[in-house]
Amino acid sequence: GHPQQRSRNIQIQCSIGTRRHLENLNENELFMELIRDVANELDIDVLCHKILVNVGLLTQADRGSLFLARNTPSGRILVAKLFDVTQDTPLEEAMRQAHEEPIVIPFGVGVAGIVAETKEIINIKDAYKDKRFNAEIDLRTGYKTKLILSMPICNYEGDVIGVAEIINKINEDVEEFSEKDVEVFRRYLTFCGIGIQNAQLFEISVQEYQRNQILLNLARNIFAEQSNLECLVSKIMQEARELLKCQRCAVFLLDLDCGEAKPSQNVQTFSRRQSKVINVEDILEQQKSPMRFTTLFELGAENQVGTVSRPTMEDLQNSTLALIAQM
Repeated sequence: GHPQQRSRNIQIQCSIGTRRHLENLNENELFMELIRDVANELDIDVLCHKILVNVGLLTQADRGSLFLARNTPSGRILVAKLFDVTQDTPLEEAMRQAHEEPIVIPFGVGVAGIVAETKEIINIKDAYKDKRFNAEIDLRTGYKTKLILSMPICNYEGDVIGVAEIINKINEDVEEFSEKDVEVFRRYLTFCGIGIQNAQLFEISVQEYQRNQILLNLARNIFAEQSNLECLVSKIMQEARELLKCQRCAVFLLDLDCGEAKPSQNVQTFSRRQSKVINVEDILEQQKSPMRFTTLFELGAENQVGTVSRPTMEDLQNSTLALIAQM
């Protein structure tokens, strides 16, 4: 199996094992044990799962959800990292559910969105009597939400990086989340905010390292494959697909014989050294003469080897990719 997968399985088994002795600890010992449980966790998925399970242990909440903040061109949003996690929900099941049913909440909308925007704690005793509550999830799942305790998760600088929310008590006779629940939840999330920020920084550094490795491999391939154009283009497309996480790549060549694009007689090339002024009309004029692609390399998500074809004029006219390539 994959090393990361094996690591997660070991972590889950250890986690289950340690929970058996937690019942014998007093409140302070339990709190410190659960702080240690998340302190050095750098896998963001495992960390968020541990946070929700541990918060359930500390507050005896029935289930919990954790949202992470994202910046978008239209404003900040919350994205559900894990949703409706109980103390018994396995990590893989929680991850699968979050991917299958993504939940996005704008800042300022609903209970979690208002918490994110105001940084205030919201403790609701009867969700259906509170206008901030959205019953859509209950209608979809059949679950009945009554109690909600929602809190912001902040980083070192005090900026909101997420929201944690716990729902209902395991003991259905309990009427509310108590002041003690609120204080324990708040204290625990203070440590969790630091952990989440560390995990996110680690995730960014890993992604940057992987991107650099792909670019390094690409550079090696370009220098290694000087004799075979087909192999060279295939390797470039494979590395580009991995780097950009795309499903399909296509490379159009103007001239296969020399392996590079030759400017046609109707196309003028401009150099800043040769011309200080580039006339817009000249550029528009040159675009009237369509480029004639002679060779097309394609690589799909499943194929490791690219296909090579010589497209006809009709193929090129009907191809959206070819039209984009000519722009």
